[in-house]
Amino acid sequence: MKRDRVIVAGAGPNGEASLTCEVRELIREVPRVLLRTERIPLIDFLRAEGIEYSSYDHFYDQAEDFAEVYQRMVEALLSEAAVHGTVLFLVPGHPLVGEAVTSGLLERSRAGVVDVRVLPGVSSLDSLFVELALDPAHGIQVIDALSMDKQRLNPALDLILLQVYSRKIAALIKPILMGSYPDDHEIWVVRGAGTPACEKARIPLFELDRLDWVDHATSVYVPRCLEGDAMEYFIGIVRRLRGEGGCPWDREQTHKSLRPYLLEETYEVLEALDAGDMNKLREELGDLLLQVVLHSVIAEEEGEFTLEEVAAGISEKLIRRHPHVFGDVRVSGTGDVLRNWEAIKRSERGERQESLLDGVPKYMPALSRAFEIQKRASRVGFDWPDLQGPLDKIREEMHELERALKEGPSEALEEEAGDLLFSVVNLCRFVGVDPEAALRSTVEKFVRRFQHIERELARRGLTPAEATLHQMDELWEEAKPKDSM
Repeated sequence: MKRDRVIVAGAGPNGEASLTCEVRELIREVPRVLLRTERIPLIDFLRAEGIEYSSYDHFYDQAEDFAEVYQRMVEALLSEAAVHGTVLFLVPGHPLVGEAVTSGLLERSRAGVVDVRVLPGVSSLDSLFVELALDPAHGIQVIDALSMDKQRLNPALDLILLQVYSRKIAALIKPILMGSYPDDHEIWVVRGAGTPACEKARIPLFELDRLDWVDHATSVYVPRCLEGDAMEYFIGIVRRLRGEGGCPWDREQTHKSLRPYLLEETYEVLEALDAGDMNKLREELGDLLLQVVLHSVIAEEEGEFTLEEVAAGISEKLIRRHPHVFGDVRVSGTGDVLRNWEAIKRSERGERQESLLDGVPKYMPALSRAFEIQKRASRVGFDWPDLQGPLDKIREEMHELERALKEGPSEALEEEAGDLLFSVVNLCRFVGVDPEAALRSTVEKFVRRFQHIERELARRGLTPAEATLHQMDELWEEAKPKDSM
């Protein structure tokens, strides 16, 4: 059955000159043309062409708020489509940039109520970029001014506010902006970007609602105020959370209470790395950075040290331990770098140095700790001459474990199992494989295959507890090829 159809098209900022060829033809062909507002440059073209149209300007006067305005427009468009079959709805700029009516129509389309087709137009953003010579690749936050109360502002990015329809809206958003930017921060107010009648003014933020020419075609550009220093902004947020009137939970935290979160966030970073998900990695690194800053801010409050001292300390250490970069030491490769690194570390510790293996954290996962200890021993020559050595050691430890198994449960069984694991870690180190990452990958592979077994058994009305080992083995083999796809 053919459904009603709404074509949403962008009218662009500059009348007929902004129209695509397709939209121009549709204006002439579709018998029912509707406008979100008549206050657009395209109106002269419509009148010159003798195009009959109706607008929804009256909704702005009738409704309580803009959410209600746009909801009414959606309902009106559905009614028009029910009568005419197909209607053309023209909006200023691009129909997917700051157009709540388009969003509402698309929701109805997904629900199967109506067919919606969206045709692009020149966006007001494009015109603003040209008018203010902005490069969006440098980072720009775009927000609908009508939903400012639901947005998180980031002063480390440039900000563009669309839909600043009136001085009333300017007055509503001004205090929200002043909560994140200095009162005298210079901003641009632009009306009619992309049109010959474009008007713009550079003013301090506190004067935003004092311009008498702000209207439906107005946008606001707020330059970043942190000069690219997002770290300072971030640190300020953490200090505010910990400060008077901040978050009760954050204010209660101590070094000890935060310990489990530091470990948890580290593992989540590793998970994102293993998945190769860069967006997830960016997010998880932020969570891990929060733990570093929280510990530093707590220490600062207690008069122990500051975040600046943490940064200064690691900077000095990096320079000191890289004389081949910041000094005149020559190296021939990674081996020289690692030997120099260990020598410098021994020199730093002085009399405190009791063992080459000092400083490997006991709380590291056992596989990772074994790997690190073996690497340190290898750096001073305590290592096998070739691959045959670690392979033979694994066979030796395997025989000893088998002998312990025959003798029955004892302390020797745990010891021999540990020796075998240690030998396998040594083989991994010798061939350049991270044992922690390798085992983590294998565990995930097991999880995927076992979950395949569970799903397939469920389709047969069985659980793993009810299935035979033969049935599960068959499904396991079935899952193997999928891991290599």
